[in-house]
Amino acid sequence: MRPEDDRPAMMFLNNAPARWDPAADPFGERLRPTVCVRRQILGGRFRFESDSVELLDLAEAAYGGLPAHQFSAVSPEFRIEMRVVPRDAPEGQDVPPPVRAQAGAGVLCGMMDESNYVVILPAQYRALVVVSEDMLAYPYHVRYELIEFAVFMLAARGLNLVPLHGACIGEDGLGVLLLGSSGAGKSTLALHGLLDGMDFLAEDGVFVQPDSLLATGVANFLHVKQDALRFLDDGAVRDWIAQAPVIHRRSGVAKFEADLREGHDQGRPAPEPMRIAAAIFVNKPAYETLYVGLDTNDLNQVSIALAVLASAAMLSSATTAQTTSQTTAPPAANATPTPDNAVMLTIFLMALGWYFWARRKPALAGVFIALATSAKLWPASSKFSLDCSK
Repeated sequence: MRPEDDRPAMMFLNNAPARWDPAADPFGERLRPTVCVRRQILGGRFRFESDSVELLDLAEAAYGGLPAHQFSAVSPEFRIEMRVVPRDAPEGQDVPPPVRAQAGAGVLCGMMDESNYVVILPAQYRALVVVSEDMLAYPYHVRYELIEFAVFMLAARGLNLVPLHGACIGEDGLGVLLLGSSGAGKSTLALHGLLDGMDFLAEDGVFVQPDSLLATGVANFLHVKQDALRFLDDGAVRDWIAQAPVIHRRSGVAKFEADLREGHDQGRPAPEPMRIAAAIFVNKPAYETLYVGLDTNDLNQVSIALAVLASAAMLSSATTAQTTSQTTAPPAANATPTPDNAVMLTIFLMALGWYFWARRKPALAGVFIALATSAKLWPASSKFSLDCSK
């Protein structure tokens, strides 16, 4: 929850914004921001300067109400100047273009287009964020891809931190890294850890000091997909997430963006950096990939249908083999027993295998399907061994 007395450390730099005269100042060097907001983020002191209330609100929405992490008694101050430039919305543009990264001459750049970009000077602990007026209609992209780009790059370069794509939860000052590709379930696992009372450090980006293994992050939002809500038993938590705004990643995936600073009482943001004690690599299970988009009822129906089809195929194959054997040659004294019992055992084991597959227990499913295969092949292998012993 946000502290009630948590107000932005705001300071007015000038009485009024200066009017820009492009003829006299083509680069806008005489422009001076009028408002400054200070925040402690990722172990560093950040100062956001702007004339735009909208941009300052986006910075506050991202970094307000977070624990003030600090690695040492003295940390550098990073300055991020944010500007809004006039521009009409381009025709036919439904989604802002992606950020393209460039670097050279000690400067880092992230550019959407000629009116929306970030310029970062790591050696000077400074950055410039430029946003067009029409881009303010896309607050998520401005916050996530421009402002956060500047914050993360300045912190990583200025504080010598290693950025990792992952989540981190823990307790008593010790943290566990959750690493994996997008969609593997890192955020869902982190959410369950938070609901179980663990400290929450980050769900998408963790920054680690390589020498001490102390890690920090931004515990502001949690991004989960619709299908992750079925793993939550608490109806109040499900409602809290389901009522959150929906954002769309560049990949096209839609996710709820739940603000961790409000709406729930379980767990808490990590009050200080955590020392990494372990790392878990999260991977999406094979059955999730195979049955993507199916709910539990659909999955059970598919599994039952597959079990019936497999059993029918085995029974048909065994019956055909038995009929052919009876019509082509008289039974020998040392012939193998009729395959009826083996077929019924195979059907039973295969049904158990698909049952455990439907129950999302792939290990048990694999064991019973393997046993079913062995039972199906046993009569033929027994006959072969008896024939070879003559």
